[in-house]
Amino acid sequence: MMGSLPNEVVRVDSLPVEMIDWNAAVSFCEELNRKENLPSGWSFHLPTEEQWEYACRAGTSSSYSFGNQIELKDAKWSDGGSTNRTVEVGQFEPNPWGFHDMHGNVWEWCLDWYGDYAASDITDPTGPLIGQKRIRRGGSWLNTAILLRSG
Repeated sequence: MMGSLPNEVVRVDSLPVEMIDWNAAVSFCEELNRKENLPSGWSFHLPTEEQWEYACRAGTSSSYSFGNQIELKDAKWSDGGSTNRTVEVGQFEPNPWGFHDMHGNVWEWCLDWYGDYAASDITDPTGPLIGQKRIRRGGSWLNTAILLRSG
């Protein structure tokens, strides 16, 4: 049967993973570690909040990896007129290190609990060892631009 396709055809396998909790994300990493033949000392894991920010910034110091202002061409976020759903991964330009979708589309889980960092200067800090909420970074299609910032 011939017919026309809807205006927006989206391949489901190219959409970001969404609607999973922190435990499912950790379990996925653990399963990858069981299946992959990684070099000694290597493993898959969720990034700490600090590691996520480092990867997102990609050597920049601006609010976003592409500058201090955000426009619809830069990321999937709520502008009052955007479609109310995620979009296919990689629709926007990557950051300077080649990572796509660090700003918007879906939130990304981090390893840390929500809370304050230690008061002293340390390299690659982690959050508290216990807590009530886990960290999510990057914002989503539903959020305003301020929640999509690198820092």
